[in-house]
Amino acid sequence: MLTHYDGTYPGFLTVIFARYRTLETIEIEPLTPQMDFLVAHDRVATDPAKAARVARYLRAQFGADFLRRCYAALLSVEARHETVTARTIKKCIRHGKGVLASADRDAVAFDRIVRAVYSEAHSWKGLLRFREVQDGYWYAPFAPKHDVIELLTAHFARRLNGEHFVIHDCPRGCAVLYEDGRTEYFSATALSVVETAEESAYQDAWRLFYKTVSIPERANPKLRQSNMPKRYWAHLIERL
Repeated sequence: MLTHYDGTYPGFLTVIFARYRTLETIEIEPLTPQMDFLVAHDRVATDPAKAARVARYLRAQFGADFLRRCYAALLSVEARHETVTARTIKKCIRHGKGVLASADRDAVAFDRIVRAVYSEAHSWKGLLRFREVQDGYWYAPFAPKHDVIELLTAHFARRLNGEHFVIHDCPRGCAVLYEDGRTEYFSATALSVVETAEESAYQDAWRLFYKTVSIPERANPKLRQSNMPKRYWAHLIERL
């Protein structure tokens, strides 16, 4: 049986509350316009109060870090990540947090999913390139595999406190604006940005530096791609 929800974190926690007894047998997916109405399914409407109860319980029983890991798992694009996360939560409730360190199939898959999300977010913290654009803003386009824009926003809000910036997830058509300590998420398939003259000069200087320090005789494209997959290259200034 397919169980659909609205794709939000509160919506997922509502599913945990409403379908707790059958979490081992259902498959959980976000509701989409392409949903096949010929396939048996049910839909769980988001209930903020129920979601809050689940969040409080999980935090009290397993700690805030476990709750953060559950949230991170929902940012994944891996198949069945909601189902795996829900089943892992139930197993922790029934058998204790030690399940997470066991060879249980769902727990192992949950750990792999969370690690993949955190790993990509960590990579983008070092590879995201901000550009100075009009009106004193800094603009950073990127193309992540997982939906990690919120994790990056929290990081750069601390690192660039006092700056105004926009992080733009181009493939997903969404962006976040940070200014004066506030964040605002919005849809954006394309943004009209104009780089400042100083930004263009800095980019030219960086490309020259990158070219100057490189040693052609020691170039190892396979090793470079192994350490930094091509999906990270699209918005690197030195690759443009």
